[in-house]
Order: sequence, then structure tokens, then C-alpha cells
Amino acid sequence: SFLKETLRTGAIFERFKAVDQAKGVFRSSAPHYISQDSDQKMDDAAVNDLVTKGINIIISSNHVQLTVDEQKKLTDKGISY
Repeated sequence: SFLKETLRTGAIFERFKAVDQAKGVFRSSAPHYISQDSDQKMDDAAVNDLVTKGINIIISSNHVQLTVDEQKKLTDKGISY
């Protein structure tokens, strides 16, 4: 099942893959997603993973917005949300 697969892989961003790699467009789950939108957690590990991947803009369709503190973590690393 999806849930078992998610728990098994332990990835911060599940199903991270290129939509248009030439343009630097990627898609993934929310950080630390398990089974519902409110699972997301933009912690230091998630932010650092984005930085390592060269991500500098996030467009989210999650109906649960990141907290002000989570958004600041992104901004502090040069990532627009």
C-alpha cells in the first residue's frame, strides 16, 4: 500500500521527480507526508534537502499552509514559498 511504501522509504519528500528537468521543475509529496495534508513538516532536514536539490521556489497545492516559522526557514535559505 502507499502508506506502507511511504513508511518504508523514509524519504523526506516522497515521489520526488522531474516534471521538466531542463527548466528545473520538480514535483513531490509534502515534506514528511504519511497519509494526510496536515502530516507535512518543513523542518531543518526538509529545508536542507531542498537546498541540496537546488530548489528555490515552492508552489504548493496543499490546503494546509506552512506555518510562519516554516516559511521563515525557507526564506532564510533563499527559497520562495
